[in-house]
Amino acid sequence: MVGVSPDAVILCFHDIGRVGRYAITFDTFSGILDDLKPYEVVSAGEWLRTPDANTTRKQVVLTFDDGYASHRDIVLPELRKRGYGATFFFYNEQLLGDKKWRAALKQLPAAYDIGSHSWSHSSLGEAPGAELFRELYLSREHLAQLAGRPTQLFAWPYGSWSEPSAGAARAAGFSYLFSVDYRVARAADIAKIIPRFTVMGSGSREQVRSILAEFERRMPDR
Repeated sequence: MVGVSPDAVILCFHDIGRVGRYAITFDTFSGILDDLKPYEVVSAGEWLRTPDANTTRKQVVLTFDDGYASHRDIVLPELRKRGYGATFFFYNEQLLGDKKWRAALKQLPAAYDIGSHSWSHSSLGEAPGAELFRELYLSREHLAQLAGRPTQLFAWPYGSWSEPSAGAARAAGFSYLFSVDYRVARAADIAKIIPRFTVMGSGSREQVRSILAEFERRMPDR
């Protein structure tokens, strides 16, 4: 029987090293990474490729949205130091203004996936077809050119999506769609919309500890 991806906690981070609504300080981020040592910390792609029969530890997936400079300058060194995988979701307008990230994309090791976060970080739940073409299809093609590899991963800006926009995303070549639903991701979600937990604010470490504690209490639900 073909294995399926195990349940996983998928965390979504934004800026690192600053104070703000969606930002968290370096010390908080480093503490969260230390708290993940008991887990297999992987990219979204690795989680999707890992059948449960081959998994010896529970998995946590790290994702980083919006292509902040801190992801390149702070996050990547911290992940490499610990041997953690991760997925980085970029939107194209941000990449067009960041030469350093554009240069770094083709150098990312296989442990780090790239995914699209649309062309302009627009809310796409009610977007018309012409806008979806640019935000989905053109963003995927352009990102593949910049990175030198295609992606099948897409994260909805602001978590905003609809059934028509999800259909458009799949037609554009995205097989795996991510939102923010604050629950554990299950194998059944893979063909639908995959949920994540946004980690934000001064209480982020306590937030992640609470998520992990609940994850430990849960029995597998297939």
